[in-house]
Amino acid sequence: MITTLQTTWVFSFPYCGPNEINHISCETPAVLELACADTFLFEVYAFTGTILIVVVPFLLILLSYIRILFAILKMPSSTGREKAFSTCASHLTSVTLFYGTACMTYLQPKSSISSFTTIITITVTITNTISIISVTTSIIITTITITVTITNTC
Repeated sequence: MITTLQTTWVFSFPYCGPNEINHISCETPAVLELACADTFLFEVYAFTGTILIVVVPFLLILLSYIRILFAILKMPSSTGREKAFSTCASHLTSVTLFYGTACMTYLQPKSSISSFTTIITITVTITNTISIISVTTSIIITTITITVTITNTC
């Protein structure tokens, strides 16, 4: 609902000058740079929406990981703690990279969006994708190893 309203609002602005944006994708902040009208109210609305959609869930995820951390610290087995920390660390890294990229993209004032920020955003997105592929691959390899071991035992 918020996204539909934002998209409709952005494309109702008058645009003048160049029609090229300096971004890989057609995101709202990039298109907003081309608007000739005053976009202050839209920026306040977009900022508020971003806080509700991005920051609040990220803080709730961090809160849940704090609770998980305390539960892990109470585990009697050091091997179990290591496995739990390993799993949580990789997931928390992916979550942080995903939400960090979203915050960098949508929580900046219009005037501070630069090519440097675009490069950082692209780099973080690629790193996030590679880390997810790496974690998924290690899970698949572990599953295959366990399956082969069980099959050979039987």
